[in-house]
Amino acid sequence: MSTLLIALPALLLLTGGGLLALAPAHSRTTAYGTGLRVRPGTRVRRAGLALGAVLACWTALSGSLGSGLMLAPTAFGACAVLGALGADALTPRQRGTVRTAGLTHRRVRDYLPTRLAAVSAAFAAVLATLLVATTATGGADDLGRAGRSFARVCGDVSMTRGPWPGSFYSVPLLAALGVATALCGLAVHRMARRPAPGGPGAHAADEARRREGTTAVTAAWGLLVTGSLAGVGVFTAGALHGIPCASTATQAAWWALLPTVAGAAVTAVYCLAVLCAVGGRRP
Repeated sequence: MSTLLIALPALLLLTGGGLLALAPAHSRTTAYGTGLRVRPGTRVRRAGLALGAVLACWTALSGSLGSGLMLAPTAFGACAVLGALGADALTPRQRGTVRTAGLTHRRVRDYLPTRLAAVSAAFAAVLATLLVATTATGGADDLGRAGRSFARVCGDVSMTRGPWPGSFYSVPLLAALGVATALCGLAVHRMARRPAPGGPGAHAADEARRREGTTAVTAAWGLLVTGSLAGVGVFTAGALHGIPCASTATQAAWWALLPTVAGAAVTAVYCLAVLCAVGGRRP
């Protein structure tokens, strides 16, 4: 686990550097209003998705006892955000010695996809609540590893069920989610507040580009949140299922997890579809 936590940030930094290296020094389309999308940005965004898929697979296979599988959605989402940032970095800048400055006050919420952001935030709250609950109820497994089992006493018999997403899994996952969420926040802030390019017809195309970027980042955040929630929910429901003399609270938790996992999985697929579709069509 410690090796994975050290290697994952390093690989994300290398991924970000690789995406920036893929970006040409100047965009092929240097002015707006020509009816063309900036194709290098789309390539960089899709390269982020491809590298994210590779890094997610590596993460899932590298962690011990399923820990990498828990972190795989976060690794993919972080690479998608880096790809969106690399695409936004290709925004044409004003040229010449005399430049103009717009007076438009741009806010992050003006560009966010409201419904997707709200649904993702709701699932993030559910994920945080679930991780707090599983951490509080987790115990050591048969080898003494803290937070990997759920203990239950039935009369004179005590039993443990696992794997359980206690502190063994939840602490690194919460840390990774915190870093990824901060990265998403910085990304949308940068996209919304960066200087606008000049040129005839630039305003409308630049506004569309900002919305594309923030939509991609929001979808990436939604994917890493809902993907993580689906994984944690499956682990939790699997440990709770079939426990003898289960309490009412345990049974209620198991039944509540079923629609939660299904909703998170459907939302994760939707977020992935949004990521693949952003910037894919050109007028």
